[in-house]
This record gives sequence, C-alpha cells and structure tokens, in this order.
Amino acid sequence: MRLKNIVELNNELQAEGKELLKELDILNKLSRLGKLDIGGSFVYGTMVDRDIDIAILTSQLTIKDRARVMDLVSAISQVSRISMVDYVNYPRDDRGVTIWIGLTIPYRKEVWNIDLTLADPKSPDVHTNMLLHKSMLKIDDKRRYKILKIKYRSLKSGTKVKGQTSSETYKKVLNIKG
Repeated sequence: MRLKNIVELNNELQAEGKELLKELDILNKLSRLGKLDIGGSFVYGTMVDRDIDIAILTSQLTIKDRARVMDLVSAISQVSRISMVDYVNYPRDDRGVTIWIGLTIPYRKEVWNIDLTLADPKSPDVHTNMLLHKSMLKIDDKRRYKILKIKYRSLKSGTKVKGQTSSETYKKVLNIKG
C-alpha cells in the first residue's frame, strides 16, 4: 500500500471511530464512571485497524465498582463480546494496577475493539509509558508516516501483537528506551 493510501486509511478509521463513539454515545456513558483519557493510535493518528483505547480515571476500583462498569457496558446493545482482566483485585507482579475491559462491537459490517483501562488517576499505569505518550502527542508527519508503514506491514504479515507491536514501534521510531 502506498504511503498516501496508508494515511487515507488512518483518516478513514479515525472518522469511522468518531462516528461509532458518537452514534453509540459511548463517551457520555463512560464519563459517568470517571474522567476519560483517550489515547493510542486513535489520538496519535497511527491507526491501521479498528481499535480505540480509553482510560477511565477513577479511584473506585473495587469488585463492586468493576461490576458497575460491566453493567454499564453490557447495556450497550451493540456490544457483542466483553473481556475483562482485573489486576487490582487479583494483582500479578508483572502488571500494573488496572482493570482492563475489552469491548467488541460490530459496526457497519466491520468489527471494532474498544479497550477500556480503569485506573486510579494517581497511578503510573494510566499510560504505560508517559514519556512515550507525551512524545506521540507531538509527533511530526515524517515519523507518523514511518510508524503507519511499519504497523500496516506487521498487520498484513500477521506479526502485529495487540497491545505490544504499536508501542514497540513507537519506541523504535522515536528512539525511546524502556
């Protein structure tokens, strides 16, 4: 795929993602749970697939709070699948203190994934690497194009690993350690 087409793909995915969020009123519904921080490729302009990352900043991370979130997302009729991993109430040494909820939503004959990360606003786990996040928010077009090209190739070759490939690509292109 030519560079121009990869950029057009990103633009189309961002526009479709905005329409999905608006049409299903997802941000309004989620904002009842805490302050929202949208991140990842949707914000960075590096989308090659249908995936949106949303952090929900809240200090309410008990099992009852988790159930409240699950009730809310279960009430969105377009959601076809929900996955959840709770690193707050069931911690592991190698993970942060968050609750991750993955939504699968069929939309306009395509499938979207929305990753929700519930985290305490004081937690360093809101963005796994804050330096990387801040750098990506200020990325120039040359580096954005390079990232899009790498991500697209890894997606098409089947080597893209959800939640890992993008951040590793960002780090390499921006020369950020850790």
